[in-house]
Amino acid sequence: MLIFSLYVFLISLLLSLAVTSLICRMKEAPAGKISHSGGFAIWLSFLVSSSLAFIFIYPLLPQKREVLGIYLCSGLIFIVGLIDDKRELSVILKFITQLLAAAIVMFFGVRTNIAGIGEPANFVITVLWILGITNAFNHLDIIDGLASGIALVSFFTFYLISVITSNLFVALALIALCGSILGFFRYNYPKAKIYMGNSGSHFLGFIISTLAIMISYASLEKRIALIIPLLILGFPIFDTLFVALIRILKHRPVWQKSKDHLPLRFVALGLSGERTVLSMCLLTFTFCASAIIILYSSKKIGMFILALLVLLCIYIALEAKKIKVDD
Repeated sequence: MLIFSLYVFLISLLLSLAVTSLICRMKEAPAGKISHSGGFAIWLSFLVSSSLAFIFIYPLLPQKREVLGIYLCSGLIFIVGLIDDKRELSVILKFITQLLAAAIVMFFGVRTNIAGIGEPANFVITVLWILGITNAFNHLDIIDGLASGIALVSFFTFYLISVITSNLFVALALIALCGSILGFFRYNYPKAKIYMGNSGSHFLGFIISTLAIMISYASLEKRIALIIPLLILGFPIFDTLFVALIRILKHRPVWQKSKDHLPLRFVALGLSGERTVLSMCLLTFTFCASAIIILYSSKKIGMFILALLVLLCIYIALEAKKIKVDD
């Protein structure tokens, strides 16, 4: 399994490096501007590498219907994002597309199965989760290397957990994504030569939200295990909630663009783009490491770690709120 994963990772990485480098040399963006077509390199390298892998293990896949649904709907999200990069689409149209993709992927069987809350509640949670994470990743693409760096750390953590829970499809899909993101990150790290655009950020947010649902956390026989995906994606969730709260306090629409994001406040504080990205990746690593520890610890220790993370987030939010940013 690990050797096969390594092959998938290397194929995805090399393909991503080659395609991203080719796009950078094409200079299809206007003079003085950076191309927003990096999402194509991420999507294509993932699609090719993971498809090659699944050809070999297809008879072993127990979730063929769900796999098809994730591929079709993530492709739809990518295409809409690609169009959005060329000619900006309305917020309502993008929301309808995301809602449609969430409904279709649930039709294919990708949904939460939290025991004791009933089917309607699981339906609502699935929709909110997919929409929330998809847009949270899109909002992270605000500094060179930030969205790709956060994605790399969190996706690899999900890969480790999928290996632990013996989920073959999710593990191979995630390691393919890690290779495609790392290849793109080589050219996206400050100072960026290429951006992933809405096609890349929406694609990554959508596919990780669906793959996270596919992992069988219940098999860990711990109720607290249900918060593990929330912790691994803790940074994009935290930043989204922080920005929403700040905008509400300013009596502004939550969806309005602003510099209220935590990373942008670090930049306003005087940190360079590189240090800001590294700081955010370190915070993401803290969330992810906590998830792994909770995976193997008792309920009491898990609750203690969770309480510490909540206090850390409150402290960071209060300190960040003091930093002045341009409206």
